[in-house]
Amino acid sequence: MYDDAFKRRLAFDVKFELPDEEMRKLIWGFHLVPDIPLAEERDLIIKAAAAASESFSGGDILKAMRQALPKPIMEQAENPRLAAKHLLEAIEKVRTDNKKELTDRQQLGKKLLNA
Repeated sequence: MYDDAFKRRLAFDVKFELPDEEMRKLIWGFHLVPDIPLAEERDLIIKAAAAASESFSGGDILKAMRQALPKPIMEQAENPRLAAKHLLEAIEKVRTDNKKELTDRQQLGKKLLNA
């Protein structure tokens, strides 16, 4: 990905792996704190979110969590409860946003190279 001249200037080559499903469960569990009122069993919500968020980084999971949290309140102001569907909707939104951001960066890169 980098040219040889650039690589020679780097002291370290650090590779970051995306979390596997078990690690994603831990990350979702960390963000799904016990005080959040849930519509379903916590473990089932975490399992569904971890399975649906394949190829997500920890930051992507945090983005999805932040997008999901207001959804139950907007649906039902009295007695709002977070459900797996809220997380799944937020996961798809983050996935779509990530694809758009990547496409935008690629188009910008092409413009800069052709300028």
